[in-house]
Amino acid sequence: MKFAAFGIVAFLAVIGSVTAEDVGAAMRKERIKKMRDLQSRSPEFTATQAERQEKRMSKLAEMLEDRKSQLEEHVSGRKLMNSEDHARVTRQVKNFQMKLDQFHAMTQDDKNQLLREELEAMRDMHTIDHINM
Repeated sequence: MKFAAFGIVAFLAVIGSVTAEDVGAAMRKERIKKMRDLQSRSPEFTATQAERQEKRMSKLAEMLEDRKSQLEEHVSGRKLMNSEDHARVTRQVKNFQMKLDQFHAMTQDDKNQLLREELEAMRDMHTIDHINM
């Protein structure tokens, strides 16, 4: 009799834990959905995205200057690089400069379009069903 009672208790405990996990997952999913809805409609969120884009470009300019100074130090002989590092830094200077030139050549309409595309991609990404963790 004790064995049967233990089996029933264990069975109820398993059912209760699954239900609690399901409830917890549903609550997490609902909170994430609310957060995503607020982000996609909020003007502050759009402004934050634009600010983030500007920060990326300023960081890119900083990285470009750093790579240029590395090349100058190599040419002057103060700090020599091996051939792999020299090729990498040279390639990065070219790529960073090209990216900055593209960004500075963009009109405000182009920048707004890029921002809209980023926000749309973000919305698309957030429509993917919640992943249980």
